[in-house]
Amino acid sequence: MATPSSKKWISCADANDVLIHNVPDPKKLAEFPFGNELVQLWDQNKGEFVTHGRDVNININTLLGPNPENIVKVGITSKTSTRIKDIQTEVINPSINGEEKEDLELFFRLAALYHDIGKYIIRERHPTIGRYTLEYLDPDEKHALCVLLNNDEDRLQLLIEMIQCHDQFGVLSTGEASYPILLNAISSWSNSPDLQKRAILSIMWLNIADMAGVPGFTIQDRDVAKVLDDLQWYMEAMVTCTNTKERLSEHIIQLTAEEERAIIRIERLLIESARSSQRCDRLSERNLKTNETRAHELVRNQLKTVYPTAIPRRDFAYQFTHVCKMDYAKRFFECLIDYCDGPASKKCLLILRSETEIDDERLIYAVLAILHRITSTYAAMIDTKEGPGNLIGVEMKDLTPANAKAKTSQICKLLLESHYPGLSWIMSDCPAWYF
Repeated sequence: MATPSSKKWISCADANDVLIHNVPDPKKLAEFPFGNELVQLWDQNKGEFVTHGRDVNININTLLGPNPENIVKVGITSKTSTRIKDIQTEVINPSINGEEKEDLELFFRLAALYHDIGKYIIRERHPTIGRYTLEYLDPDEKHALCVLLNNDEDRLQLLIEMIQCHDQFGVLSTGEASYPILLNAISSWSNSPDLQKRAILSIMWLNIADMAGVPGFTIQDRDVAKVLDDLQWYMEAMVTCTNTKERLSEHIIQLTAEEERAIIRIERLLIESARSSQRCDRLSERNLKTNETRAHELVRNQLKTVYPTAIPRRDFAYQFTHVCKMDYAKRFFECLIDYCDGPASKKCLLILRSETEIDDERLIYAVLAILHRITSTYAAMIDTKEGPGNLIGVEMKDLTPANAKAKTSQICKLLLESHYPGLSWIMSDCPAWYF
């Protein structure tokens, strides 16, 4: 690594002092590594980002403090409270590699500070921008950041990985992602099961702080419980692979490609997209006999309408698993639900909505039709002659341009009223990339 420049950098003690007080002094940010980018980020986003950045800093201090369960603002249960405390013990366990507790706490405070640094350029795909900024753009700044981490190269690489992946548990919980999204973060960082466990725990811990700091979002027990359930699912899969010597990627993809897992992912996408819609209560309403949500039952039924036999449903589930991220999908499906809510819409995201309320069955059929078109269009990118197949991402942000809401309205109208032209329009604005 390059020798540091003559610039005077902030010390570990001073950095910790700045970040432990919840609201970082913007003037002090310039003394941190990549200080110009941090100052630029806070200056150009004095509304949304300053609020979010401050809240994420507060949240990470809550998670590191004596009552980490206070991160949950609504409906905390004793079970979730206990789970959060137990995980905190693992996350900041000072016995890991002989690390000091204070060093681990500074590590997480720095992760919270830098997690959105990519937004100094643009909001979309900012985790990737943040990763490349810290990794490659300035060796002197990178060295200074490593010094703040006690010259621990492994810890620096983990922090950079966390910047890249800080939203991944969040998009898992909304259905925008499938479990394979975390494979790169785990497998590329280390082959050691203990270090892989540390990586996934660290990413999850930062992600909860980030989720709880989303403007206008009140984090509830069910939100954190979902993240903890996904963490547990992953931990169990990792233990299985350690015991059986099976490749983690193949094991994760095999489990995720089950039809029921695909239904759960679509259920999440629907319920989260309808969170403040008039559909929210009925889609999340549970059947007392089966304990399944109405959304889950409707998705299963509509899936059998789109794919009448088992083999096409199996192929869809396999391909849908490999679409491991649908960027900004929730934003579009929120708009689609807003359109279907008709004149009584609570959100009013669109300029134009349906003249009458569109029923849930028709809404879910439209959602499945979109997912069917995505998977069938990009099936050739997914399939390989050997191995578990390629993972891809699909970019959906152009379906909801902030400066052209009429476009989103017309896409929704065409999809619901003419169907196939609407699907074609959607796909023309949904490019894919290898993940």
